[in-house]
Amino acid sequence: MSAQGLFALGARTLCSAWVSGARIKDGVGVQEDDDDASGGWGLAATAPPVGDDDDRTRGGGFVERARGLGWGVVAGKEPGFDSPVQLEAFLRFGDKEDGVLNTRSACPGIVATRDPESGRWDVAAACRVELRFP
Repeated sequence: MSAQGLFALGARTLCSAWVSGARIKDGVGVQEDDDDASGGWGLAATAPPVGDDDDRTRGGGFVERARGLGWGVVAGKEPGFDSPVQLEAFLRFGDKEDGVLNTRSACPGIVATRDPESGRWDVAAACRVELRFP
């Protein structure tokens, strides 16, 4: 069972939230009469890349040069007692080719994961690269 929602916060920020419940035991679904249950949750906020039709791109400046600039933050946990809490923050740097925004983009960011048993946080830098071919 799960519930989710997506809503706009201002003109350039999208927010979403979700929550789910699962009955699990050793990572496998269990019968209804078992008492082991766990849930997952998540929150996200993102600013989509700026396009040509955005009023703030008119008149030059930094935003005009960085049409594919966007950002996002995510926090969440998958269902399961042993699932870690994970936090992510990233930037998106894109381009424009033949009138199409973000045919190539790079998303550098930070990922932090909290071990549920020890409480220790592990932090890593990551970079996702997207290449789209027509």
